[in-house]
Amino acid sequence: MRNLSCIPFAILCLLSAASCIEEKLDACPPGGGSVTVALRVEKFRTRPPYRPSDMEPDFAARVHSLDYLLYADGRLVGQGRAEDIRAADGDSYLFRCDTLPFGTYRLAFAANTEPRMMTGKKDAPELCYIAYQGEGGDDHFRADVPFEVTCPCRNEFEAVLQRVHGVTRFRFENVPAEISSVEVSLDNVGGRMPLCGDPDLPCEVVRRIPVAGLAARAAGSYTLGTFCTLPGVKTAWRLKLYADDASSPVYDRLVTDTLCIECNQLTELTARFRDGDFQGEIDFSVDVDTTWDGSNDGGGDVTLSRRTAAASRTQDTASR
Repeated sequence: MRNLSCIPFAILCLLSAASCIEEKLDACPPGGGSVTVALRVEKFRTRPPYRPSDMEPDFAARVHSLDYLLYADGRLVGQGRAEDIRAADGDSYLFRCDTLPFGTYRLAFAANTEPRMMTGKKDAPELCYIAYQGEGGDDHFRADVPFEVTCPCRNEFEAVLQRVHGVTRFRFENVPAEISSVEVSLDNVGGRMPLCGDPDLPCEVVRRIPVAGLAARAAGSYTLGTFCTLPGVKTAWRLKLYADDASSPVYDRLVTDTLCIECNQLTELTARFRDGDFQGEIDFSVDVDTTWDGSNDGGGDVTLSRRTAAASRTQDTASR
């Protein structure tokens, strides 16, 4: 009889224990959980895999706006702009989502962009593009963050905002006195960059620079920001020299057609004129400056092929 009297007491203890567990779970949302993504920004001339020193020390100094698209099971379910970006502390910004049901998600981020810069469709990050802006030296960044909500409380993730531009620095040494301006062009670079994937819409970026303006710049150089070289091709550098205000160049040469402009990387192109004479030998070099800080003077004029421009208009019309 003593053994039988112990059974109800044991069952009561088990029920009490189960009740305590249930009470602890009640503090977490049933069927879902909160999401936090710690965002950081890559420094110029870094690549994955990143080291801690590869991150910008002040997030808010580099990023002034942050737009996001939220997808659930491949379908757009939310979008907006982070309103508290200036509250970022140190090298990171915590992006928070309200409670999300358990499932598979994807967040796409675009930093330092405006609505007029965006094109394509929002059906997927691969179809939503940042269009090349030409003039203007602002840095644009992107991040694509797939994740799953599996914890009933906190789901924490990390991601790095990556620069969508590469930078080319043109340096001119001993420019002949009769030359009033130089024109540089880079072809086969992207006309737009998706929030995930490679650029498309091949274009040529052209910039004509007064020689008088070069004299005031460090080492007679000019920097040009572009999207990277399209997959499977190379970029060509063409140099033209103009005398006075002539519309036709006195010198026109395809210097090289083997360049590869990379996002977040620097390509340095130098032209050294011997004895101040453009009709003689000109020394050209392609190099990398490891001490440069990554600032650039903006973009250039963009020329799209007729076929590419028509395709762009068709896609933009379809997205409206």
